[in-house]
Amino acid sequence: MNNAERTALLEQLLNDQPQPEQPSFAETQPAPPVVPASPTVKRVKTPKSTSPGFYDKSMDSIAYSAGLAVAFGLWLTGAYFTLQFLAGIGINLAGLSWGQWLIPIAITACELRLWPGTASTWQRWLLWFCVLMFDIGTSFAGMAQVAAGKTFDFFNGITIPSGGAGLWIIASVMAVAFAFIPEKLARWAGAELHAVWR
Repeated sequence: MNNAERTALLEQLLNDQPQPEQPSFAETQPAPPVVPASPTVKRVKTPKSTSPGFYDKSMDSIAYSAGLAVAFGLWLTGAYFTLQFLAGIGINLAGLSWGQWLIPIAITACELRLWPGTASTWQRWLLWFCVLMFDIGTSFAGMAQVAAGKTFDFFNGITIPSGGAGLWIIASVMAVAFAFIPEKLARWAGAELHAVWR
């Protein structure tokens, strides 16, 4: 084989090889950057002010003041029965005039300030218990003396039994109520009334 034939055969082999595909224009362009979607922002409603206005404060003040009035009325009734009992056993309270009301005031102060806690001494327990029993006992006896057989114009009229178990039960329940309810009610209503205008 001469040189011309070899050259022709080499050219034929080169022409028969597959040509690499040229990338298209779109494939040669860089991909656009991915932009994350912006999050949806929700508007939060600002809560309205919940502070009470003058009307609410006024109505609360009237309600808590009524609670104080009820507490004072219960205390005054229990104190009256205590003084009636002391006068009935011969203690001259008339000479003390308004000073006689210091007796139920002192009883109330002892019941409030000497209320025994978990760490209280036995002396505190004893003094508080004695004052409490005196308060309940004098209120019971005073009510039994003053209210026995009387009719009070509440609703359709309430008649207190003149004696026996009926009088004892009513006097006992009322004496316990006079001893515990007024002070607790007054302290609660007073604290709430103070909080309204604080």
